[in-house]
Amino acid sequence: MDNGIPFGKIADSKGVGAERCIAGFYYAKTQNRERDFLLEAGKAIFAEAIDVATDEGMQIVAERSGLFWPELQEALQDEAWRDQVKVNRDELNEVGLWGVPTLKIGMQAFWGQDRDWLVARMIEDLCHGGEGIII
Repeated sequence: MDNGIPFGKIADSKGVGAERCIAGFYYAKTQNRERDFLLEAGKAIFAEAIDVATDEGMQIVAERSGLFWPELQEALQDEAWRDQVKVNRDELNEVGLWGVPTLKIGMQAFWGQDRDWLVARMIEDLCHGGEGIII
């Protein structure tokens, strides 16, 4: 599936880079820019080898996603996101999963981007059975 995110030069964002992206995402949510942030961070990391572990790299992502860099920079110091991440991790552990992307519909959990077709099929089945709606 082509979602418009090119792949090319990659800057591995594990560790500090990943944590800064999570903190940035939670800030972006407060500005209703979370989708923009995710798309721009993904492009920066996986297509342009921009190191989001650095202020220089994260500032590029902030500006491209419509966020005010000084506010995002301040938000990167806020570790409140760790509580929600712990809740999410505990919920994953309860159903025997880890990592992303993970989706749960009813009692059925799906892990991995290669399972997107199964998620789509389940949603279609729910809609055809009268238990869901596609808008």
